[in-house]
Amino acid sequence: MIDKMYSEYLPICDDCGAELEGYFDFQDAVDGMKANGWKIVNVNGEWEHYCPECAAKRNRPGPSEFAGCTCGTCRNGRLVPEDDTETRQKHRLV
Repeated sequence: MIDKMYSEYLPICDDCGAELEGYFDFQDAVDGMKANGWKIVNVNGEWEHYCPECAAKRNRPGPSEFAGCTCGTCRNGRLVPEDDTETRQKHRLV
């Protein structure tokens, strides 16, 4: 998450709570996260932010990583549903 504390935007990992330095501009906070190897993903309309260590543990591809998929289940780059074991196996997510 990017939490606004007083006049600073503070990037915080949604998994472990790790923090980056505060930024005075929201876009600078996003750019700082990307520059430091954080993963930012949109899951069901909600933005999630993960530090490099937690992103590696999650091993969850972002929506754009399915954009070219032809399996017939991903539909326009959407993430594979949690309960669709067969499709998740195709993408090595289980």
